[in-house]
Amino acid sequence: MEVRERNSTVVYADDACLELTTFRREEWIGTVLLDLNRSEDSHEFLLSIQAALLRGESVSVPKMDWTDFDVGPSFVDVRAFAVQPPGETRRRWVTFVRDVTSVVDLEREVARSERIDSLGKLAGGVAHDFNN
Repeated sequence: MEVRERNSTVVYADDACLELTTFRREEWIGTVLLDLNRSEDSHEFLLSIQAALLRGESVSVPKMDWTDFDVGPSFVDVRAFAVQPPGETRRRWVTFVRDVTSVVDLEREVARSERIDSLGKLAGGVAHDFNN
């Protein structure tokens, strides 16, 4: 879990978040998420997430591609929402990030196996029709 200011600057990160991002606490605190990404597409996507959070909406991205960040896993499940801490006037964002790379890899392997199975059935059907 991490907590960010409205401009996406990290103000708190727990140990699990630091392990996932592979940063040390002193490197991660103060980091602006929009400064980390590498491609224009991912930058635009993060801006849309930031806009949703600014409107007070919750954000859920089940299989976010993190390969542009050059740190941590390839795919993550991101859940974020705005909160207003007690006694403070400004809102912050709380973000939960979970590594789902192995799930995405397994889904791809299952899809590949299903395609091969379908191709085998098609070839068997063609061979059967050819023999008849």
